[in-house]
Amino acid sequence: MTKAEFIAKLNEALSSLSVNARQDAILFFTEQIDDLIDEGKTEDQAVDALGDFHALVAALYKEEQASRSGENRDTQTVRGESNRPEARSFTTDKRPSTIVLTETNCAVQILPSPDHKIHLEYEITRQIDVTITCDHDRLTYTAREIFPVFHFHIFGRKPVSLYLPADYLPDLEIKTGNAPLRAGNISCDTANFKTGNASLSLAHITAKKLTAQTSNAPIRAEHFTADLVKLNTSNASLTTTHCTCSSLSCKTSNGTLLTEHCSLNTLNAVTSNGKNTAEHITADIVNLTSSNGTVRLQNAEVKEITLITSNGSINAILPGSIADYRIDAQTSNGKSSLPPHKATGEKSLKASTRNGKINVMFNADQ
Repeated sequence: MTKAEFIAKLNEALSSLSVNARQDAILFFTEQIDDLIDEGKTEDQAVDALGDFHALVAALYKEEQASRSGENRDTQTVRGESNRPEARSFTTDKRPSTIVLTETNCAVQILPSPDHKIHLEYEITRQIDVTITCDHDRLTYTAREIFPVFHFHIFGRKPVSLYLPADYLPDLEIKTGNAPLRAGNISCDTANFKTGNASLSLAHITAKKLTAQTSNAPIRAEHFTADLVKLNTSNASLTTTHCTCSSLSCKTSNGTLLTEHCSLNTLNAVTSNGKNTAEHITADIVNLTSSNGTVRLQNAEVKEITLITSNGSINAILPGSIADYRIDAQTSNGKSSLPPHKATGEKSLKASTRNGKINVMFNADQ
């Protein structure tokens, strides 16, 4: 199909769109075909490179429908005029109870505001538009690709920056696609951070509930205070340090776990095929679990301890004497420094492994 044939067919297929939307689409694809021809493609090859024609049309109608659905709201939608990123900003005096930020594949960072206002700084391109809706209940930022079936990104965008006032405690829901997410020096009521295949870095956060999730990339959380914390990744490391919370749950697979300098009621740390280490912990309950990895606990003041692995060793240095603990120790094909069972003591220690050693020492007995 030639360029002229494609444009004529597209113009006819988009007859139900608004005049502005139809003109924007025709202009966009005309420029894309010209760019591809400049790269050395024939007209037929350039048209073929755009992808399935019916998918293009469906995406354009979907875009128009989404635009119309937001006409009656306090909504701002902006789109770039070229492939080069263009800087934009949004500021509001409002204090919505919830902030929802959804990005495509651009990094996000959350930082303290220099004043009492909420600030958003972001970039757009011709392929990306950003819609911001704000009222007293909810602030929503959504970035989306205009033509998701045709990717033509030359320049990368700078991270989106969300600045929050120090005395402001919203519910945060931040989601990115395959791009890093960083939050630091903020307070909130609840926070839900999610990205895919990219790192998560959290520091100096105060919240009632904190949830962070990614995959195939590390999570590092440090210097935070919260009631309930859940951190989850896969095929990567997870590090938590200097935290104070009621319940801390850390989970990864095929990666190492490190929890240190934490004061909490309950710690549940689970990994597979990786080392699981906790140091300088004060807690009521600590559960460290791994498969095919070493479990290690040191300098921990804990009332109830559970250390479980398979095909790995268990190492611990605990305060007090062995007489302070009720012990349940089991291993297969490995040596143990603990008796299988011991009923005395106010504290509880359970250690279980297969094909590995159990080596637990007590400070007062050395």
